[in-house]
Amino acid sequence: MLLTRGYRVKNFMEIGSRDGDDANAFARAAGISEVHIIEPAPLSAEAIRHRYPHFRTYQLAMSNEGGRMRFHNVVDPDPVRRGMSSLMGRGIYDTLPTEVVDVEVMRGDDFLRTHGIDEVSACKIDVEGHAVEVLEGFGELLTRIQAIHLECEMVPVWEGQRLYGDARRILESKGFTQISFFEYNQPTTQSDSIWIRTPPPLRPVRWWRRVAWRWRRALQRLSPS
Repeated sequence: MLLTRGYRVKNFMEIGSRDGDDANAFARAAGISEVHIIEPAPLSAEAIRHRYPHFRTYQLAMSNEGGRMRFHNVVDPDPVRRGMSSLMGRGIYDTLPTEVVDVEVMRGDDFLRTHGIDEVSACKIDVEGHAVEVLEGFGELLTRIQAIHLECEMVPVWEGQRLYGDARRILESKGFTQISFFEYNQPTTQSDSIWIRTPPPLRPVRWWRRVAWRWRRALQRLSPS
């Protein structure tokens, strides 16, 4: 899909996926085929590989440091509950079937270099309380990402987590502009926001808003009634 001055939407990256459905909805809405999915939970990563074998699925986590980290892995056949797995601690793990395992962790900038990814057209980050660390892990290469859909908490939910304000400062310092913001849960605890780095002229902003609208419509169709 060619934009002003030859800007091409070529790929999508989802960090924290659960089931791959969001990535599939965006890929269909934007008309792209190159999709990278980062998912550390073993059952979820395997399910994504099975359901979407044409996607590039990596069983690892992202943070602001590499190596191995303790991961609270919810072992449940329900993908919604598996989606509550996190690098961060939380009281829910006392009641959910959870095992603490060591997982591979990469910084985002190391991941891009390792896999030869020069740019990311759009990236969705939903990592259960660890969003700020993921952003920090891209370092200066965060500017290789053109658009980011970010889930972030407004108040502390996970142990020791950092919040939306920290994420906003990082993104604005790298030249991102927020074009969509939505708070949810009552009382409000979380938000979804969409950020873009806008190359001149400004017409791509309108294009991303159209894609975001089509993405939300696709997700609504995927959601159970």
